[in-house]
Amino acid sequence: MNEVTDLAADLAASPDPELVRLLEARPDLLAGATDVAALAARALSRLSLQRAVEALDRPHLGVLEAVVVLSDLHDGAPVALDVLADALPGVPADALAVLITDLGALRLLSRVDSHADDGGVGALRPAGTLVDALGHHPAGLGRRTARLAAVSATAAAALQRVPANRRDGAPGSVARARALLTAAPPGTAELLDRFRTTPIAELRHARPALDSADESDGEVTDPVAWLLHHGVLLPIDGEHVELPREAGLAARGGAVHPHLPLDPPRIDGPRVPAAVRDNAALAAVTACLRLITVLHEETARRPLATLRAGGVGVRELRRVARSLGVDEPAAGVLVELAAVIGLLVPDEARPEHRAVEAHPWLEAARAEQWTRLAAAWRASRRVPALAGSTRPDGTTVAPLSAEAGRPDASAVRERLLATLADVSAAEPGIALTEDVVRERVTWRWPRSAARLVPLVPAVLAEARILGLTGAAALTDAGERIAVGDDAGATARLEAVLPAPVETVLLQADLTAVAPGPLSRDAVRLLAGMADREGNGPAEQYRFSAASVQRALDAGHDAATLLSDLARLSPGPLPQPLVYLVEDTAARSGRVRLGTASGYVSVTDPADLDALLSLADGPVADRLQLRRLAPTVAVSALPPEALRAELDRAGVRSTRDDAQRPLGAQRLTAEAAATPDVEARAALQPVRGTDPRTGPDAGTDSDPDPGTDPGARAVAAVAALRRRAADPARAARPDPETATLLDLHLIRTASRAGRPLTIVTVDAGGNQRRDVLVPLSVTGGRLRAFDPHRDAERVISLPRIVEVLPA
Repeated sequence: MNEVTDLAADLAASPDPELVRLLEARPDLLAGATDVAALAARALSRLSLQRAVEALDRPHLGVLEAVVVLSDLHDGAPVALDVLADALPGVPADALAVLITDLGALRLLSRVDSHADDGGVGALRPAGTLVDALGHHPAGLGRRTARLAAVSATAAAALQRVPANRRDGAPGSVARARALLTAAPPGTAELLDRFRTTPIAELRHARPALDSADESDGEVTDPVAWLLHHGVLLPIDGEHVELPREAGLAARGGAVHPHLPLDPPRIDGPRVPAAVRDNAALAAVTACLRLITVLHEETARRPLATLRAGGVGVRELRRVARSLGVDEPAAGVLVELAAVIGLLVPDEARPEHRAVEAHPWLEAARAEQWTRLAAAWRASRRVPALAGSTRPDGTTVAPLSAEAGRPDASAVRERLLATLADVSAAEPGIALTEDVVRERVTWRWPRSAARLVPLVPAVLAEARILGLTGAAALTDAGERIAVGDDAGATARLEAVLPAPVETVLLQADLTAVAPGPLSRDAVRLLAGMADREGNGPAEQYRFSAASVQRALDAGHDAATLLSDLARLSPGPLPQPLVYLVEDTAARSGRVRLGTASGYVSVTDPADLDALLSLADGPVADRLQLRRLAPTVAVSALPPEALRAELDRAGVRSTRDDAQRPLGAQRLTAEAAATPDVEARAALQPVRGTDPRTGPDAGTDSDPDPGTDPGARAVAAVAALRRRAADPARAARPDPETATLLDLHLIRTASRAGRPLTIVTVDAGGNQRRDVLVPLSVTGGRLRAFDPHRDAERVISLPRIVEVLPA
């Protein structure tokens, strides 16, 4: 049995809860896991193993690295538990047992039955291609001496000059390296300390130093020359040297990790009181929602001009920053956030971004607005805080440009948010400074730290602007966003968010001041007849003849405007405001113009009342009726289209060719009360369509409740059990499973240097059977050695139809 079949048998015998935990911890296995054989092959694939390794924290990764290093040092042999314990001297036995159990549950390690060779204590074997997944330098150790000699002619030549190698023929061992280092000249230990984190160093004079050491008649005292002379340090080219794995372990006293940190780094920093945190966060939430709304209004009046190369230019960004009353970096973040949520989209005909009218986000409650914005940001492939930063070539990253996006931004952001949640759970109220987050990220995600750490400042800045943090501490709502609980985030924010204000202070200087965030209806009324002023926390509007005229042009009269204002004001209306409205209405044109393609005329005003009451909601969008007189309403639809829509709504109408009015028969109460359900249903997708076509269009979407990893894992395990219980389905080979098994067999043979019988098919459909030694698999191609031709061959993987042991 090979490794895949062994793992498949193990998975088939595992209880369901154990499989569910495996799929939750390694969610990439959910894709295409049609049976346990496919699941096993996928779990042992290099890509899946790389993903699993990237999710490990420092102690789990350290144990896994130790097993891989020790196993590879002995040509893939299992590692005895006592040998592993010696390689991790700082790890207590009970902690090591827990870490091994965790790695076994992830199927990264497997136990081998104890036998006489390991003294009956048992041994561990690393899974699949973990040697390749961890790279050439696991645990910061170099490649084996034999491997260096095989891939580097310079290293091989240097080894030939080592006297001890010529005597015993051994390329190197840990014991030999440790024995050599006991006689090393002073300064050697300090030099080797430089190789603690990386086994490769630049050394331009390696060849001259080696030549001088070989020619010296006396004892070599220079540490570099001594290490090169004895083969402890090997040149790999003209400018670099590498410390072989055996020598690296010897320098560490035989330990892979002499000091493996089991616990996360100690967090030292100020604590933020909950009241201070919540007040700061609420101010940020309120400001963020207000500024994005203002940005939408400003862009509706004046679209954002974009550069020919893409993105918003410096001059345009400066204008936006002035209009919002913020600095340019904050303006860039707000522009990106508005695009992420779909409020700003690129114009297809002109180099500009325009505002989307009637976006559903604008109509949502404030807590829901914030949750949607934070969730869209969490899932976005954009990095808003990169806008305005300087690239290595000296140019500036423009907002909405391609340079402000990263394909892995969503995954990176989710891991950083998870880190923020972990730190806050361990130390409630801790101020999440960049140093604190960097230290925890490096411990929690050591394999991903190189990608995560550079984005720590950006994520913290964006979290502060969004209000996920207050005074640098993570809020309760922010913690819910961090763990993906959007409904919980909305509930937490609603509990602390002040209720929207329904009234404003109308003043004699023709201004309206709101003491807090206004309700959606109040904003709609004021925005229709006044202009917003300032960007402070207290919303302020100013009335003018032009703004009142705008409301009149929209179809309102003076009485309606004054009535609406009276509802907003807790006291009587100021006389200057009343005079302004009445005078503007008196001077307004008495002849009103408009556009209509069709009209409805009835004899009884009650018929038109019933028709207009029917035209509510989705049907109103179809009919587009507007009343002009007690018995007349106009529509933007032409007569024939209007008649078709009336028929769908259950209203029979007539029209003659003599341009007689389109008459509507009297509606019954039942017809008015039961509008056309099919017409409403047909319109729902139109009204609910998400107009996002901005930087994240087609890449980011709202969270799908059906994609919960736990639920998907349970469903996948149930499907695996059903397939296993069906003899016909279980016996039928799965093409994807066969492909994964063949690929695993090729990779295993490549590491061991074993030949395989590989059956391929050419363009004409003719099969060919060859015995080949796989060398590598990259880019969808197999590079193999053909011993019969004494030459290498490159084969496209889709051409391979079967792989068998030779």
